[in-house]
Amino acid sequence: MPHAEIPRSQSHAYERVSRDALGQRIADLVAMPPVQLDLLRSAVCDYVSTRKGIGDPPEQVLAQVKSIAVLALTSRDVRADATSLVEQVVRWCIDEYYRRADAPAVETPEPDYP
Repeated sequence: MPHAEIPRSQSHAYERVSRDALGQRIADLVAMPPVQLDLLRSAVCDYVSTRKGIGDPPEQVLAQVKSIAVLALTSRDVRADATSLVEQVVRWCIDEYYRRADAPAVETPEPDYP
């Protein structure tokens, strides 16, 4: 969806959680151990929530998030297990997309990453 079609009230959120910004945030958060999972999850959930609010269907959001995560995790010297991190990011994406608006974020056990 072109930027001009995004409602004015959502334009700042859209800019803040753009694809490039999310990819950079993921790369930055995993670059130096230990991985800051709470910040990583927050970045992913912000992106998913914004894309859902704009009207993107779940399969599109999931594909975008997975693609962004894979690119971010393979484009740098990541010390953490990239496959496990991508799997975790995908779980967060699904949880966030289907979370009711009035429900708190689900706390899932996090694996330990270096």
